[in-house]
Amino acid sequence: MSDRDLAALFAACMASPDDDAPRLVWADAVGGERGELVVIQCDLARGGLSPAETATRRQRLRELLATHGAAWSELAGLARRCMFQRGFVDAVEAEGPRFLEAADALRSRAPLARSLTICGLDQHVDASEDAVGGEERTGPDTLATVDQLLTHSALGRYAGIEIADARISMVWGDTEHHRGWSELGDQVLERIAMTGSLRGLRGFGIGRGGAHTSRGLHELVGSGVLATVERLALHARETSPDAVIAMLRGAPALRALSTGWIPIAAIAPYLPPTLVELRVGDVDDAALAALAASPAAASLERLAMSTEDLVETSRFGAFPRLRSLAVSTAVITDRLAKLCRALGAFARTPMPALRELRMYESRISIDALRSIVSAFGEQLEHLDCRGHHLPPGVISEVQRGLAGELRLGPWQEDEALLEAGVNTRAPWLDAGIVTLAP
Repeated sequence: MSDRDLAALFAACMASPDDDAPRLVWADAVGGERGELVVIQCDLARGGLSPAETATRRQRLRELLATHGAAWSELAGLARRCMFQRGFVDAVEAEGPRFLEAADALRSRAPLARSLTICGLDQHVDASEDAVGGEERTGPDTLATVDQLLTHSALGRYAGIEIADARISMVWGDTEHHRGWSELGDQVLERIAMTGSLRGLRGFGIGRGGAHTSRGLHELVGSGVLATVERLALHARETSPDAVIAMLRGAPALRALSTGWIPIAAIAPYLPPTLVELRVGDVDDAALAALAASPAAASLERLAMSTEDLVETSRFGAFPRLRSLAVSTAVITDRLAKLCRALGAFARTPMPALRELRMYESRISIDALRSIVSAFGEQLEHLDCRGHHLPPGVISEVQRGLAGELRLGPWQEDEALLEAGVNTRAPWLDAGIVTLAP
């Protein structure tokens, strides 16, 4: 097939970005491993596969992206990371100054990308005795760069925008006690409200190094951005429940929410019944009970949480549609036995929809792991036990009890990229993210 014919097929993908059919026609024409990627990701996004079929495709997807993802993206030197969805780059993470220089080039190489994360906005200030002239600054002027970004016409090409790393880090001495930072999330949200430039988005994120407070949330509510947002990622500090509740009321289309360290117990009664995805931090028994009693409990399909002191794991049974669960724990020794008992009780909780389970840094006992595999093994597509040190015999036993895949290896933090849409049928705990060379 000629390049001209392939270009026409790709134009059909561009014309109908939500339709798998033109992508699969393009994949058939291209063939090889590049076409295979499209077929695999469309299969996974559509859902309906058996756990074994899903596991086989996920394993092959990781192989393809590890081998070819960077080259297929064509984004080396333009972006830090990207995420493939349904065969093409769907989300991009780029440094702010680089985006201002090469926004058109980035768009031409990833024309189907729906969301953009802006990072690399942090400025470093050295005010130590060794600094030339009393103070040395490196990196971009954070807020000046944000001002340029918010007035850049290229932002209008994306349905999802996240602004990260909005902070100034400072050094004024030789020890760790002479280091700190000033996070500028509030100032960024003020500028968004003033310009009105981000209205109409489906996805919006603020934080990851540029935390905000109640002041910033009030600016966000008044900005008009939330009116259409389906996916919202926050990174709040010192935020009042009233400010968060006002934010929730201002986001009528909300389906996916990342709260950062906002206490979930106080806002759980106000979570909308449309919510299908939630990332929360610092969940204890009271917080999980509040979440289980919330309007979102019946609709929630994806839940990621951290915990240090969770015992009443039977409350997970209050989420009848929960497909994906990620639990991160960091417990001290005197709590370890209690945690293992809680994980064992988790295995006795009916969770018929559960398909993905990640337990990282949870130091699960072998008996608790066996109980979980016995209870859920036939329905799980993906069990992520990275970070656990399991004896070879236990690994073989667990693999025999699983219909899907067992993910092992060193633990690593998976920083998700903001997406514009929400498809709960697609894998969540193993996204197609590729790290790119600078």
